[in-house]
Amino acid sequence: MAGEYRKEEVLSQINASWVDMIKDGTLRIALTSQPIIGATVVKELVEPMAAAYEKVMSKYTTGLRNGTMVPITLNKEKVYRNNGELFFST
Repeated sequence: MAGEYRKEEVLSQINASWVDMIKDGTLRIALTSQPIIGATVVKELVEPMAAAYEKVMSKYTTGLRNGTMVPITLNKEKVYRNNGELFFST
């Protein structure tokens, strides 16, 4: 299930400095198999987050360490349109 890493029982067991950012959605874990648009990959958090989730959710630890998941922060500016998307007005 997507977003399991944001559950309250999980957040209570990880690094407190990330909890507020995870709760408000500015720090997320994304799948690298999906386009990451409107966000920045934070490579320096890969190992610290993997170590933090190791105690509570091994699938996130595995994903972060093998490169199928990455921590991201949302960019300040909104992205309304991406290359290849079609928008129709009524």
